[in-house]
Amino acid sequence: MAGGNINSNKIVVMNLVFSAAALIVMNGLSFFISPYIVQTLGVEANGFVSLAKNFLNYALIITTALNSMAGRFVTIEIHKNNRDKAEIYYNSTLITNQVFAITFLVVAAIFIANFSRFVNVSAYMKVDVRLLFSLVFLNFIIGLSANVFQICYFAKNKLYLSSFRDLIGAFVRAITLAILFTAFSPRIYYVGIAVVANILFVIFYDYICKRSIAPELVFRMSKFRIKSVLEIMFAGFWNSINQLGSILNSGLDLLISNLFIGSQEMGVLALSKLMPQMIFMISAALSNSFSSKIAIHYAKEDKQGIDSSFKLAANALAIIMTIPIGIFLALGRDFFSLWQPTQDANRLNTLAIIILIPYAFTISLTIIFQIFMIENKLKYSSIINLIFGFVNIALVLIFIKFTNLGLYAVPLSSGMAFLVRNLFFDFPFASKLLKKKKRYLWKLSFKTAFAVTYIFIISRIITYFVNINNWITIILWISLLFIVNLYLNYIFFTNRGEKKRIIDIIKKRLYFIK
Repeated sequence: MAGGNINSNKIVVMNLVFSAAALIVMNGLSFFISPYIVQTLGVEANGFVSLAKNFLNYALIITTALNSMAGRFVTIEIHKNNRDKAEIYYNSTLITNQVFAITFLVVAAIFIANFSRFVNVSAYMKVDVRLLFSLVFLNFIIGLSANVFQICYFAKNKLYLSSFRDLIGAFVRAITLAILFTAFSPRIYYVGIAVVANILFVIFYDYICKRSIAPELVFRMSKFRIKSVLEIMFAGFWNSINQLGSILNSGLDLLISNLFIGSQEMGVLALSKLMPQMIFMISAALSNSFSSKIAIHYAKEDKQGIDSSFKLAANALAIIMTIPIGIFLALGRDFFSLWQPTQDANRLNTLAIIILIPYAFTISLTIIFQIFMIENKLKYSSIINLIFGFVNIALVLIFIKFTNLGLYAVPLSSGMAFLVRNLFFDFPFASKLLKKKKRYLWKLSFKTAFAVTYIFIISRIITYFVNINNWITIILWISLLFIVNLYLNYIFFTNRGEKKRIIDIIKKRLYFIK
């Protein structure tokens, strides 16, 4: 799988196909396991699964400075044929990650020992939740120690291999959970056992692929340079600030709900976030599929290539990602009624709508954050993200204390801050980097929102007289709506020349499959 030469267009297609397949399986696993946990262990238990994952994002504030930029440094040196410099960056990152892993092991042990001081949890669940967090932290520490192997996919523009790994890893988690929940009485910490099994597989797979596609990157203690570590971390410092800002904007929502509203309410919010998170994950994966190609254009100082790849990515995101948003806004209540029959579907749907509306304006432009990273222009966007993170925390605390919004206050405040930040700060800055007028990205943003609007209206009209009361019915209607709206988006977002290019690409892809 790792060998062979494949042209760049086929690589992009393979990246997209494997990314989509991996996300379908991973999200499908969450889709099926969440209602089972809610029905057998309660909505509170499901909330702690999501909260444990959020805590890993808190740890990423430190490691992001190094690992978010290491791939960029290694990739650029490889494509400049500076092998020695690439090895120095690679080994410096590898060794530093071992120091991080040991440090987090100590921190995690202290946190677990004092768990009840940080999180509200019902007495009957304390032991199981503590085991869950212990296993999730162990997964993070093991993964961090071998994180550097993943650089090979980005450096060699073979991200489809990492997506294929994620696909198999999702099956590893699914099989592990199926065995545990079938053979033993339900326990929430089985989720933690499954992620540990997955990370062990991931490390093995990454190591084999690294040896195959990037054999020049080998461990050598003599190649460690503290200067290179500091160089990478200085470049990635603003990524860490951005990560902190992201946590303040949306990563603390479950913890705030747990501490200020209640653990049951935290579980409800976690359920409402699942579908919006899936949509955003798909968008991020599509963006990543284009990122390595943009990085290679940057290394070769090919400005026209950067511009054309960005435009292709933004149009692809707009055409594809507006569809699930519009359809879900139209059929969300029906979905929640089927997916979580023991919960209040209207409430879950309202929370999900509040979360999704800002994405209607921004989903096609998630690629701009890849531009910030590749061009190493992270300072401005990171500071703005951090500022709006503090604004969000202030807003949510004010809403909780002085209004009757209750749980709705949490996604409402983060959505307001997110939308204002993107429209009035991130988009103008990205336009400047791309040497475009400010209205360039605003135009695409509002065009995207308009597409979501007509998809919502069309979906509501088509299904208005339909009684959606089973999974077969909703799947059939979603499939039909997807096809109809995909065609409409194709017409709306592409000009005559782009339509011809897309048709030619499809013909070539069909020939390639044959």
